[in-house]
Amino acid sequence: MNKYESVASDIRSKIEDGTYAPGTRLPTIPAICEEYGISKITVKHAMDELERLGLIARRRGSGTYVKGGRHESSGVDTSSALSSTLGGFTAEHESLGEHTGVVLHDFVICHPDSSTAKALGVTEDDYCYHVVRTLMANDVPLQDQDVYIPMSVVPNLLRRHAEGSLYRYLEEELGLRVASAHRHVTAVHPTDKVAAHLGIASNVPVLRIEQISFLDDGRACEVSVSVHAPYYAFTSISTR
Repeated sequence: MNKYESVASDIRSKIEDGTYAPGTRLPTIPAICEEYGISKITVKHAMDELERLGLIARRRGSGTYVKGGRHESSGVDTSSALSSTLGGFTAEHESLGEHTGVVLHDFVICHPDSSTAKALGVTEDDYCYHVVRTLMANDVPLQDQDVYIPMSVVPNLLRRHAEGSLYRYLEEELGLRVASAHRHVTAVHPTDKVAAHLGIASNVPVLRIEQISFLDDGRACEVSVSVHAPYYAFTSISTR
């Protein structure tokens, strides 16, 4: 094992055992150099590895932060991915000259279950917004979303925000920046309820995407499950 891999493994262990809690800043590069007796370039390689694994987020001028949660449902460690949908469904389709709309099925405040709380880096006693909605482009239902958003990270979310672009509210009104996401994509048959929302048969295969979105300070701002209509295509672009 290379030295940087050994350092990355040790820091990863500290993240997973809670020594470095979600949302906290890691020690500075000089501090890590001193702790492990390594060079700055070795620290950089170790940080690159931890970032590739989706465990940390670098914030220019501020430091490196532990991300707020990890997806455990698949048992697979997924890498960070950005796509046109990370910028938001509304922005994506408006850029194509299409008009967008939202059918809001549910908007409530609730306590998250254990897996959702873990993914968001909160407790089961904390409160989340739970949003269920169908996203439309040119009056065609393209995506059904089931979303949990922590109130501690996104305050004052209103029904009107859920009926529009959530990312636009985060970035333009709250000044938050959605910087990365972890995704797990599977092909499934939709539930009867989701099939009804999308106007398709329940025996038609669709893409189901489980996602955790992160702000640039490493906090998880959203856990969602979205089901895409079979005629909806999107492009995924890996970065960093």
